[in-house]
Amino acid sequence: MRSWFEDMLDDLRTALTGPVGRWRAVRLARGLPAGAVLVVLCLAVYLPGQFRIPPVDRDESRFAQASRQMFEAVALPATQRDTNDEGTGLHDGGLIVPMVQGKPRLNKPPLIYWAQAGSAAVFTAGDPTRDAIWMYRLPSALFATIAVLATWRLGARAFDPRTGFVGAALLAICPMVVWDAHQARADQLLLACTTLAMLAMWRAIDRDRRVPSPTPRAWIVPASPWAMVFWTTLALGILAKGPITPMIAALTLLAFCIKSRSVRPLRALAPAIGLPITIAITLPWVIAVIDRVGFDTYRSIVFGETVARSGSAMEGHWGPPGYHLVFLVPLFWPGVLLTAISIARACRRAQGVPLERPESEADEPAETVRVRPPLPVRAMAFIRALLGLATGRRAELFCLCWILPSWIVFELVATKLPHYTLPLYPPIALLTARGLLQAAARALKGVDDAAAMLGHRIWLGVGAVLIAGLPLVIAVPFGGWAIKGAGAFTALLALWILWRAWRRLTMNEFGGAQAISVLAMAVAFVGTLGVVMPRADGLWISPKLDALIRAHDPARDRPIGAVHYHEDSLVFLTRGRLDKADDARAWARAHPRGLLITRPEDIDRADLRGPPLTEVGRVRGYNYSNGRLTDLVVWEVGP
Repeated sequence: MRSWFEDMLDDLRTALTGPVGRWRAVRLARGLPAGAVLVVLCLAVYLPGQFRIPPVDRDESRFAQASRQMFEAVALPATQRDTNDEGTGLHDGGLIVPMVQGKPRLNKPPLIYWAQAGSAAVFTAGDPTRDAIWMYRLPSALFATIAVLATWRLGARAFDPRTGFVGAALLAICPMVVWDAHQARADQLLLACTTLAMLAMWRAIDRDRRVPSPTPRAWIVPASPWAMVFWTTLALGILAKGPITPMIAALTLLAFCIKSRSVRPLRALAPAIGLPITIAITLPWVIAVIDRVGFDTYRSIVFGETVARSGSAMEGHWGPPGYHLVFLVPLFWPGVLLTAISIARACRRAQGVPLERPESEADEPAETVRVRPPLPVRAMAFIRALLGLATGRRAELFCLCWILPSWIVFELVATKLPHYTLPLYPPIALLTARGLLQAAARALKGVDDAAAMLGHRIWLGVGAVLIAGLPLVIAVPFGGWAIKGAGAFTALLALWILWRAWRRLTMNEFGGAQAISVLAMAVAFVGTLGVVMPRADGLWISPKLDALIRAHDPARDRPIGAVHYHEDSLVFLTRGRLDKADDARAWARAHPRGLLITRPEDIDRADLRGPPLTEVGRVRGYNYSNGRLTDLVVWEVGP
């Protein structure tokens, strides 16, 4: 039995084949309808759950709380702001120094906090008391959509509109982007800034290539306005997440110049005028921060976030070389179907190696036995090709220069987290789309050999685990029976769609298989993020605690303390009023009207010192931040 989606794919393929089929496909993928389709795809997978998933520990809640305090610092009346001479008040940072409670949070630059605070200001009409977590999340969804559209335009310019459209769709649906688009964090802002900067770099380089003989003034006067766009977005990338965007851009440009044996790509960006623009945009904030916290403090923070993370694993985030390569498979699914073959093809295209075998080899007798060169010989040939002049396709070369040098850096640094390589996903998506279109046209060799078939089975297995595991792992242990049923239905529907994709794949219909797998991933995300996760009560400890606190503190003016549970989600929900208590009885004596959160064993009922404690509620659940089941009691201090 065929699905309506498969019928639609066949109709579309029929409409796009024939003498004018490719022209029609290019025209459709270039225009506004293609952009509208990408925006609809982004909205379909980024919006479910945005408004209903509670604050997530720990990074999201820290970002959101810092942005809220920045918003309050300018929006609250002066009499309501929490400030003091020591600079440890909630609102002492203003718009310059992000603060979480009374501590500066300078490990990330301010652009994401400004964007989130601005979003909250717009949706609350300037009243910070009416804010909600979704207001701080929406910028991430917006920046993810911008990155998808920038990938589309880059692919349309560097390759062709079909490649840009398919690559952008693969980027939009991958789990790494979808989950981060639901988080009030800086990663999607970094992705958008980096993709826009690389789009501007390519446009400037491509425009300069058409100039017959650039003059020496080209170092100062850019031949294209895209050069100035590059330096501006580079500065925004610095304000988004420090050195990541400049590092990727510099390594890409360096590798591109080496492989093309020319400095024209660098000259096309007019660095003599561009660097001062970048410095002029970023330096004022740096000076303002140094004025607030001191040069030594700021220098130690920058050192800790760059050199220290490179040399040793910070916060236990360690991984061996190859860590990011392994994580690419689940985090870029379903687009990872032909990624390996596509990148290998791109390497040959960029280097200028013919895709077909030479005629001398093709004419060899069938019984001729080809001797494979020894490993050292093949290694030397690889190194020579790596360092040699690239005479092939510049678009493939640009994407490879974007991916490979920075990927090597991320693999070598000691501190590793899965999202570190996210700014490298757009070129991976474009090269994968390029190979996928060739495979759909039955023009890509190697997709049906033994290694490729093993890869297809791995792709199927990873996809089945993802689309079934996402809803079931959350629904079964943490939801009620209705949520368990919703999770099971989501998993079964997504698996059925994936089975249809596998049937297409077994017939070497790669285009249809990829499109149907995108639908399977979308169904899994909508069901998991929109239905299952918001109602998985066993996961959300902090909202339950906050509900008890609200019931006994409607005026929101009583002190709140916590022993052993000081998660950032509760800090956000209590608007920064949560106080970390080391000793329950000592805290109760110091706050006779307070509300205290402890584990049952933290209170010695035989200890009668201080005011009495009355139990007002109990919360049990799974603390996913530390992987432990948690049992907490809320006490009311006083008679």
